[in-house]
Amino acid sequence: MIEINSEELKSGINRIIKAARRADTREMQIHIQTLADQLVVYFENETISVEEKLPVIVKKEMRFTVSLNELDSKVKALPKNTTIGLECRKDTFFFSWASRNSNLKLSTHSNETPFLTVPKAEKEIKWPAGMLQYITRYMAPFTSEQSAIESQPSRAFLTGISFSKNSSGATIIKATDTHRGVGFTAAKLEWFENEVILNLNALKGVGEVIGNDKEITIGLSDKTRVIFKSGNSTVICKAMVGSMPDFLAYYKQDTPCKVYLDRLTVIELCERVRLSSPTNPVIVFHAEKNKIYAEVQGVLKELIPGSVEGEMIPFAVNEKHLREASILLSMCGKDEEMAIFTEKSNTSLLSVGYEGFANVSIVVSQTRSQYVAALSKNKEVS
Repeated sequence: MIEINSEELKSGINRIIKAARRADTREMQIHIQTLADQLVVYFENETISVEEKLPVIVKKEMRFTVSLNELDSKVKALPKNTTIGLECRKDTFFFSWASRNSNLKLSTHSNETPFLTVPKAEKEIKWPAGMLQYITRYMAPFTSEQSAIESQPSRAFLTGISFSKNSSGATIIKATDTHRGVGFTAAKLEWFENEVILNLNALKGVGEVIGNDKEITIGLSDKTRVIFKSGNSTVICKAMVGSMPDFLAYYKQDTPCKVYLDRLTVIELCERVRLSSPTNPVIVFHAEKNKIYAEVQGVLKELIPGSVEGEMIPFAVNEKHLREASILLSMCGKDEEMAIFTEKSNTSLLSVGYEGFANVSIVVSQTRSQYVAALSKNKEVS
């Protein structure tokens, strides 16, 4: 039997449940056992292993396995701020309170799973509180959806985020779904000598277990496993096989056309297009009489404040891709005037960023458009 305050139990179990659901949509088994004066709660799958240790009063050792949904629902049902007992009676586990006069049955089965084995790290680094969650939140939209690579398992790494170092020793964080990509240079953030790609959902799971108010210790073992530790929480993520494409080689600022726009105005425009044209959310940017227009054929034509350096090259882009690029730029902490660098209509990638600032580099595929082709042709004729 063990005893623990219900709020501490709810908080610890909630972190585990959230991490498990982030990492895997399937029903999962949660393993629980006592160790000295701790209740060890853990799970593992192909990409992530999580262990949470809760301080408890141990009166009798116990060990069992319970389904994620069963544990979640029963712990949520427990009374608030009450001393809770967890005990076994005739091979049946119960939560108890009120001097054991009240109890709640927990459906379990035997646990033959050993404790989580934490590999030895060859090197450890530290990240400040909240940094992992910050990176995951902003980079997530640029990773590939799992459904998009199901028929191409060799490209599973596109569902992840890449961490590496450049020749200057700065940490480079990258993500791409092959239609758009982002690279973030973090000169003051430590990383290891090897590139490591970690599954996005696994990283979200790490963020759930280790709160954004705690410093994280990160270790690398055998170049294949990354260990995250903070307090009584340990998470092991398996590195993904593959190498992130070098899409940043396509990021250019020295293009014949540079369009300067207010970032917040672009986000508002994209939201307007999303709502008004959900089946064809493609924005065409072009110039008329030295003014910039954003147009969705047959739906919207809007005058956009901004300026152009060089001759305007018409281009079309999916609103979702442009909106997410514009939102990500906020992590730079710079002014609100963003730039879209364009080489040629309908073919080349668009580079999105701040002129003269390369810490955040974003590339977005143009959407092929007959309307853009016609605009380009008319411009050539004129």
